[in-house]
Amino acid sequence: MTTFVRLFATLALALPFALQAHADEVKAKTDAKPAPTLESLQARWESKPGSIRAGIRLQDAYRAAGKPSQATTLFKAKLDEAPDDLARSFLYGRSKGGKAGVALMRTALAQNLGLTNGRTTGLLDAWIALTVAEVRMGNGAQAASAALRVTTLRGKAADWTYLGWIQEAMLGNAELATASYRSAIKADANHLAARNALVLLLAEDEKLTEALKIARGSVEKHKRNATAQLHLGIVLGMSGDTKGASQAYDAALACAGDDADTLAEIGSGYIDIEELELAEKALRKALDIDPDHGDALTSLGSVALDMGNVSGAAKYLKQAARLLPDDPHVAYLQGVCLQRQGKHSGAIKAFRKATKLDPKSVEYLVVLAL
Repeated sequence: MTTFVRLFATLALALPFALQAHADEVKAKTDAKPAPTLESLQARWESKPGSIRAGIRLQDAYRAAGKPSQATTLFKAKLDEAPDDLARSFLYGRSKGGKAGVALMRTALAQNLGLTNGRTTGLLDAWIALTVAEVRMGNGAQAASAALRVTTLRGKAADWTYLGWIQEAMLGNAELATASYRSAIKADANHLAARNALVLLLAEDEKLTEALKIARGSVEKHKRNATAQLHLGIVLGMSGDTKGASQAYDAALACAGDDADTLAEIGSGYIDIEELELAEKALRKALDIDPDHGDALTSLGSVALDMGNVSGAAKYLKQAARLLPDDPHVAYLQGVCLQRQGKHSGAIKAFRKATKLDPKSVEYLVVLAL
């Protein structure tokens, strides 16, 4: 498995929630003030139940307090008071969740929620909320459509990056994703998430010259950022510049601090350029911070195998399999461990699992056949 694939898997988990720029803006504006209580948020929304933003903040507060069902009951009761109110219907749908809840959100927006006398009220908040809901439901096409509306309403770099991620991770459309990441960089040339994502797509498409130019520019703009250094290392490694890649990974490691995800990605990068001792160092540091980091455990299992430590690899991979039961690469590596231990029936079982989880992998099919 390449560094690109491992890194992409990490981004796929992180981006939907990391790139909600609108929510971040609201949070930034309120962080300086005393945190509002659940009661004050509820009073604010009940005084204006047509406010999408106030309703969303109240729902999120209920969830944070571990009371999501109470929030659903509250919003359903408010909708019952005015069944034709689109804002109340939208908010109840968001609180309800699931297919039925998302359908209510879509219907409210289709019926011009947020449009009053030619003016918009809460429309941006509503489309952002629907986008996130569609992503969580795994509805790629609907998520992309909603995210596109967000770019139309506001069009900040984070909006375009979120759209690009949906197009790439959920729809598998690299061409559309590339265009969205370019739009993000056009909106903000320093936007690192978009630059990093574009670098990976260009590198995968073998457009290494442009990928290197962007990656080096990212390092210049964000000298102390570990992910900028990491992505430069990835492209240098794919370009065959092992020495340059190692230097970039060293710089990334120096900048990583206590970020377990970045440390795990750096470790994977070292594996690709066969710097196993450095890989082990980065991965162990990641596990010191997060003992249940599945990707770090998987990579350590791979390192142990490459170093001939089969029993150690088996230990790491057993933990990884518990955390990542549907990861085909973990199953494959467990098969390799069992094969080297002479446990051929167990190895066949593990390789069958890997091919079942990823039937398109030629590598897994070949080892199973052998």
